[in-house]
Amino acid sequence: MREGEAFDPTRVQIEKAIRALEFVARRMERQLFSSEDERAKWMHDLQVIRRMNNLKSVAAQYVGADETIVFEHEIVFCPNGHANDMAVDAGAGLELPLLPLNLIRGNRLVMTEHDRSQRSLYQDLLKVPWTNVKCLKKAKGTSVQSVHHEKITKGNNTASLFVSQLARHFGRISRVIEGRGFAFAEDETLGRSVWLHVSHAPKGYVFRVGNRVSYVAVDVPKGLQGRDIQPA
Repeated sequence: MREGEAFDPTRVQIEKAIRALEFVARRMERQLFSSEDERAKWMHDLQVIRRMNNLKSVAAQYVGADETIVFEHEIVFCPNGHANDMAVDAGAGLELPLLPLNLIRGNRLVMTEHDRSQRSLYQDLLKVPWTNVKCLKKAKGTSVQSVHHEKITKGNNTASLFVSQLARHFGRISRVIEGRGFAFAEDETLGRSVWLHVSHAPKGYVFRVGNRVSYVAVDVPKGLQGRDIQPA
């Protein structure tokens, strides 16, 4: 924010969303915008639509060779916002799924409105020539929540990460911290230790040394963590 500029919560929400999407895109060796001008137009329009309470979500979709979505980073804007700031930010930072970059053949950024018929109320204010895009199917996979994004927006936004099953990781539990609900597994492909918490495992699952598990591996400031943990 520039000196003397009034605080604008809508602008801040949109900026946080776009920066989060861009951060992940860079790690995927992809770009979301062809120029700063295009980025500025998206920023402007998303703010207009959000102020009209009609912005449902914005998502970066990464497409495989078969034209299915192999990874999607979606940020959802809650209608009117809500004051839930109690999310536990286990990673203390943005979760970045680890997946083979050769799975990705292309990417796109899409915006969804709650009610398309309401666009006539603000159409003249928009700068992007919005068009309908082909709805792509998702590959077989799983979605996990990005608790960090909900935390930093105090619940005004939620975010999810869809990851193809082709990107799941496997590991064997090497250490269990009794009474703490977490354990560590040695990842079979990364050769690194991955932190696991029982809240990301099926209800009633118990970590035991030697058990083989699969999970979505995410890179966070604290290190590698597992999401959607399943017995393997």
